[in-house]
Amino acid sequence: MLVRTPLARAHACISKTRAVREKLRARGSSHIGGLHNVGVHGGLVGARFVPPSATTSSTASATTATSAGDSDANAQQPAKQTMTRTADAPAWPQRSLLCGLARPPSDEQTTAADVQVCGWVDRVRKFGGITFVDVRDGTGLLQVVAEEGETWHERLSTLGREWVVHVSGTLRARKDPNPALPSGYCELADVSSVTVLNLSKEKLPFPVTHSEKETEEPREELRLRHRPLDLRRPEMARNLRLRHDILRRLRGTLDTYHERDGCEAGVAPFVEVETPTLTRATPEGARDYLVPSRVSPGSWFALPQSPQLFKQMLMVGGMERYYQVARCYRDEDLRSDRQPEFTQLDVELSFATQDDVMDVGEALLCATFEAAGREAPPRPFARMTFEQAMERYGSDKPDMRYTGLVSYDVTAAVKGRGFKLFDESKEVRCMVVEEGKSISNSKLKAPKGAVAAEAVAAGAGGLLFTRVCGGGEALEQGPAPAREALEADDGAGLKALLSALGSPADGSLLLFFCGPPAQNSKCVDRVRRYLASSELGLLDGDAASEAAVLWVTDFPLVEYDEELGRSVALHHPFTCPNMDDWATKSSANLEDVRSQAYDLVLNGVEVGGGSIRIHREEMQREMLAALGFTDAEMEEQFGFLLESLRDYGAPPHGGLAMGVDRLVAIMGGCDSIRSVIAFPKTAQASDIFVGAPGPADPKQLTELKLISKHE
Repeated sequence: MLVRTPLARAHACISKTRAVREKLRARGSSHIGGLHNVGVHGGLVGARFVPPSATTSSTASATTATSAGDSDANAQQPAKQTMTRTADAPAWPQRSLLCGLARPPSDEQTTAADVQVCGWVDRVRKFGGITFVDVRDGTGLLQVVAEEGETWHERLSTLGREWVVHVSGTLRARKDPNPALPSGYCELADVSSVTVLNLSKEKLPFPVTHSEKETEEPREELRLRHRPLDLRRPEMARNLRLRHDILRRLRGTLDTYHERDGCEAGVAPFVEVETPTLTRATPEGARDYLVPSRVSPGSWFALPQSPQLFKQMLMVGGMERYYQVARCYRDEDLRSDRQPEFTQLDVELSFATQDDVMDVGEALLCATFEAAGREAPPRPFARMTFEQAMERYGSDKPDMRYTGLVSYDVTAAVKGRGFKLFDESKEVRCMVVEEGKSISNSKLKAPKGAVAAEAVAAGAGGLLFTRVCGGGEALEQGPAPAREALEADDGAGLKALLSALGSPADGSLLLFFCGPPAQNSKCVDRVRRYLASSELGLLDGDAASEAAVLWVTDFPLVEYDEELGRSVALHHPFTCPNMDDWATKSSANLEDVRSQAYDLVLNGVEVGGGSIRIHREEMQREMLAALGFTDAEMEEQFGFLLESLRDYGAPPHGGLAMGVDRLVAIMGGCDSIRSVIAFPKTAQASDIFVGAPGPADPKQLTELKLISKHE
């Protein structure tokens, strides 16, 4: 298949435009009386329609930027300075009004003459002897109308969709307003000129109209291939403007944070600082994108996964409070909520406690809601420890829009009762589904049951269930051996189980997860989300748009990596540990040490997170050593950090980062962050619009010493 470069496609586009221009010229001479000032410059077609009465000689001699059809009037006016244009430098008609901001003239003035608009032709409608043209610009639509017999009626009817036009006329109130549009109470009539600034293909890959609701959204691959056209669609235009509004509000919140009511006098103002994009690789959990250096052959830059170390150096440098809308890069497997390059709002504070940083995070999230026109969640936000979140909900980012479906560790209550599965399991967890009567037994049995299939997909061998009956004092259904074991010894096991579950109501469904804690957590999380969305309807209607915000705190400092055979930092190696846990640490219990890290969760999605940082060299060395770094590796990878912490007087500091793409997607109700990024990558980390990544010129590779001159 022939792959054209963007430049080749541009040349082909210009050639096609010239061909269409010739067709338009022919159409104009036979139907609309000719074209005035036609020229091509970089693919631009400037075509002004003129009345049929205009002569060929007047068209040929017109070289000034005058309105079509007004040459006789201009001839009677005193000579004045005009702007001369040539075919290589077309004059741009100036607009006096934005389409979406058009409003009916005041009561004192029923019309407004000589109004000029520019934009794209959204659609053309013909009703009897009247032609309606919806012209669209970045602010919205404006209806242009011409009746049969008017000079421009036939001309307007020949316009094609997505043509770029300039139209002038008289603004007046509409007889039949369209209240669905802010500009739907007025229209442009008595048209005095129409200028075609550029053309579009007769048949576009997909419709982009704002006038009609799309029956089916175009395929994402097609949208990404024709991204500039896709950006004209109302959904995409709304998303990008929402992104702008949110970023502007976030910046404003930080810029004025120190001025807010009740703010202590000791709070320093935030300063926006840019950090380098070309830096060196650091271990932050994902693969780096590498950039070869031409001036230092064999050496490489790395694109930053985050500005982590630079923002800490800014604290050492005395900035005290910093923020940045930062571009970050990670070479990792992609999902709908991940991109190889993404944007985060980065914040760092000196002389700040964990509560101080979290207060800034709450202010930023509330500002995001306000920018999106939504009610901000009440403050302070709820908090939950990592251990509580994992035990109750199986996730460190639980969706708290539905507070039920809680799981409990019932190992002590059921183990040793004579039921083999319970007795041999490292942990037994039980989820209480109070609305479980609506879930049939067939859905709970593996392998075909939908609920059981979710547990199996998360790693379980099956799903054990039973139901509470007898006024909350007995069990029914499910495997008989399990019930019999619990009811033995005058129901000692049953009483212990029901007590551990908080005495569930009669009719409650009990789901058991038996296995290692990590596996049980995955099963609880997956089954809980499935039940809420697909079986119980807990996210139907208004519940889906509710905002449930939660801080998850006290994360483990490290986790064990099976592949590496050692502990790795759960967040990053610069996170400060819980000082009480650190004082009693050992290599045997390192995974029990908590960190001073925190995540901000919105509706089950992590939208932000951060930590208090290590600010003393000796502790940073201890942390790196615990992660397996040798002294030589510490100096090689983090020498500049250790030097700064040791020699320059680093202040206590902490911070957080918020994912801008995810936040905007949630506020805009989008399923994928690709819908809120102007030019995103596909799931294969490629840009199919520009054809990136692509091959490099061998000359460039030779200059970079990546290939020899003889290859």
